[in-house]
Amino acid sequence: MSVYSESSILAGSFDSKQTANQSNEFDYPSNWSLDDVAKWLNDISLQQYSENFRRNDIDGSVLIDEVDGVNDDTIRQLIPPLGTQLKFKRALRSLRG
Repeated sequence: MSVYSESSILAGSFDSKQTANQSNEFDYPSNWSLDDVAKWLNDISLQQYSENFRRNDIDGSVLIDEVDGVNDDTIRQLIPPLGTQLKFKRALRSLRG
């Protein structure tokens, strides 16, 4: 194997790792846009509430913030039915991990 082909393989490997890291960083909930939050709501079968989240500017940074973000009062305002609130809280706990 020549030095050139070996370095090309290493560079390709580095590029794919760098792309994976950028992708993972974007995938982290604190970086989610309003659209990403809407997609997550769809994934947990609560898409009917995505407009409430958009209207109130709940992006990933607000969603994931355990101190100043979405709390019980906020959830009651965004999602009226009690059973659905509980489902949302379970999914949010899992997301915050």
